Parts: sequence; C-alpha cells; structure tokens
Amino acid sequence: PWTRRAPAIAGAEYQQRIEKARALMRTLGVDALLVNAGTSLRYFAGVPWGASERLVALLVTAAGDPLIVCPAFEEGSLDAVLKIPALKRLWEEHEDPYARVAQAMAERGARTLALDPGAAFALHTGLCTHLDSRAIVDAAPVIDGCRMCKSPAELALMQQACDMTLHVQRLAAGIAREGLGTDELVRFIDSA
Repeated sequence: PWTRRAPAIAGAEYQQRIEKARALMRTLGVDALLVNAGTSLRYFAGVPWGASERLVALLVTAAGDPLIVCPAFEEGSLDAVLKIPALKRLWEEHEDPYARVAQAMAERGARTLALDPGAAFALHTGLCTHLDSRAIVDAAPVIDGCRMCKSPAELALMQQACDMTLHVQRLAAGIAREGLGTDELVRFIDSA
C-alpha cells in the first residue's frame, strides 16, 4: 500500500471550481453550462462515471445549486460519489432527459448553453430538439479555463501519481530477467 497518500480533493475545492466556471460563463456570455459524464464531470462534481448511451450530466447556471440530470435507477450510485450539493433531475427510461435539461434552464431563465466539448454529438442532437441550436456554444473556454491552472491539492495528487509510477517501474526493472514474458511483466505492473 502507498503510505504517503495525498489528500483527496475537498468539497470546498469543488465549490470553487463551480464558481470559477460561473465567472467564465459570464465572460463567454452564456447562461448555463452542461458537463457530460467523463473527466469533466469528475472534475466539477467528483462523479467518476464515463459517458454512456444514457444522459448523465451536470447543469450549472448563473445562480443556485447545480443540477444533475441522471437516470432514476442510478440515484443511489450517484449519491455515493457526488461531492457537491446538487439538485437532481431524475428521468425514467421512457422519458426524454434532454427535456429535463431544457426545463431546468427555462426555470432558471437560462437561454444560452455552453456544452461540454467532450460530449457526444448525440447529446447535441438531443438538446437541439428542445433548444435553438444557435443558443448552444462550445464550453471549451469555460472547462479548459477552469482546468488549466492546477490547485495545490491537484499538484499533490499528480506528484503522488508520478511517484507511484516511478516506484512501480523500479520494481518492474528489478524483476526483469531473461525468459520473463511480457504478459507476466504487464500483470506485475498492473497489479503493482
């Protein structure tokens, strides 16, 4: 076990990320930000899920708690990993999740949306059934603007990852010998 563990990202840092995103949204001139499941959802809300065919996304508007749009059957799993206070817009299999996004935007007076650049085109298509496509812009300036400068906590975690990787590589070099198959070496590295 790795004994020199860097602390996890704290809840307050997730909140700071949301506030920075809001400031960048104002600069971009948009009312809402939609972050799809994937690395950015993990960055803003601590949810480590990858994108799938079902919409799981974080909607950030100028004010109020962010909203998570998520399949209803995933609510318990979501609660276990969510690191920020957020309202939930759960949807059932027979419902249109993009309508939930549009409804939440309308309730908050949001007319323009910055969409996560990592989102699949299908997500954009689904949103366009409820929103004017001209009101949807690329969220790269917001997301990249937040993620480009690392906090001390992020730097500590990155350093830990580097240290762990170097340690495993040293261990792997120590077991390398003639006749050792690459499959065995790969298994060792993956296990370590």
